[in-house]
Amino acid sequence: MAIHVGRWDCRQCGHIGILGPETKCINCGAPRPKGVRFYLPGDAQIVTNEEELKKAKAGADWRCSFCETNNKAYNVACVSCGNLRTASDKKLEAREYKLNEVPTDSNQAKLLMTQDKVDSRYHTNTETKSAFKATNKLLWWSLGFSGFVIFVLIVLLSIKHKITVDVVQMHWEREISTEEYREVTEEDWSVPSGGTEISSHQAIHHYIDVPEGYETKTRTVQVKVGEEQYVCGKMDMGNGYFEDKYCSRPIYDSRTETYQEKKYRKEPVYQTRYKYSIYRWKPGGSIKTSGNDKNAQWGDASGLQNNAYRRENGRKETYLVYVMDEKQKEQKNKVSFGKWGKINIGDKLLAYKDVLGNYRGLVE
Repeated sequence: MAIHVGRWDCRQCGHIGILGPETKCINCGAPRPKGVRFYLPGDAQIVTNEEELKKAKAGADWRCSFCETNNKAYNVACVSCGNLRTASDKKLEAREYKLNEVPTDSNQAKLLMTQDKVDSRYHTNTETKSAFKATNKLLWWSLGFSGFVIFVLIVLLSIKHKITVDVVQMHWEREISTEEYREVTEEDWSVPSGGTEISSHQAIHHYIDVPEGYETKTRTVQVKVGEEQYVCGKMDMGNGYFEDKYCSRPIYDSRTETYQEKKYRKEPVYQTRYKYSIYRWKPGGSIKTSGNDKNAQWGDASGLQNNAYRRENGRKETYLVYVMDEKQKEQKNKVSFGKWGKINIGDKLLAYKDVLGNYRGLVE
């Protein structure tokens, strides 16, 4: 596993590209910043020296809890104040990256550091938590207010005011639908009760699959022949070095193989199909009447009485009252026969309008 030398930037003087293992800026002497994010440029040096490899693998650096000096993992006491290392002296965080997530320059490192601060504040800063709660409260308040406004609008639009309208036209429509019992010609796989056969013939009813031997075919298959290790990420070791992270994946080889595939043929199954005549009730038209007067009546259906071959199949009726509203616009109203019979042209009726002045129908 190759080990690479990372870099970091000085926040005091702005010097960039300082070698990761350095604990102080080589330009101004400022200590490596707390919470540093190392980055790994594309031309990063690979460590080959045995002594340096031992230092890299020693573990993450630690920060003295007394003087905040950066120390190497192998230092048992602070190199600055001599304070012995204890459990309160925190190690730099080791981080694991996917290959496409490794910061390769100072800008990417800064973005990650900023994200670290945001995450830290979210979890530990009570002021941030309070602000977050306040933001949530504001959001819910805004949603509640919007809902209230919509509710008020719906209520306002549902409020109706009574107005007086003039009847200017009456209209009625009546319809009697009929059926006729007549002879029709049909086809099916059997003659139903009441039907009279006209002719018959053999026809394909369905198909069945009949085995017809085997056919030799070839296909390409993937066969696992082994595994390989590949670099799938990097490990920030917390001391300025990055170590390659390896994953394993299978190795496949394409091979051609032959196989036997069963062959089938489609074989039709014949049955007798009949053509026959039979009497059925079928739609027989309708008797319609209409008018703009008050003389609503049904059409003449006397011919349906005692008729074995024609019968009534239902009735429909529609009654309309046209009125002139306050905007001098004609409005159509569908009403019951009982109400229609009590209304005449020239009558004044009560109707509804909404808060916007739109016509909403007659008062029941």
